[in-house]
Amino acid sequence: MKFTNFSEFKDDIDKFLSLAKKGEDVIITKAGKPILSMAGINKEDAEDYILAKHYKLDKKAKNVQDGKVLSHKQVKKRLGL
Repeated sequence: MKFTNFSEFKDDIDKFLSLAKKGEDVIITKAGKPILSMAGINKEDAEDYILAKHYKLDKKAKNVQDGKVLSHKQVKKRLGL
């Protein structure tokens, strides 16, 4: 785990992106207090993260899987188009 202040992070962002990409957690501080964390992520983990953080998306995905949504064709039919 690497700690850095915001100024150092801004000045050498590529260095910290590289560390995160290699699996090292980076904690960015401002005025000595942590303000954000950064960690590398792969595609599968990103999808899980998004679904976990945005439960509405998870609910919508479940509705699609359960067939609880209308197709484009069904919407047009209901609208009389």
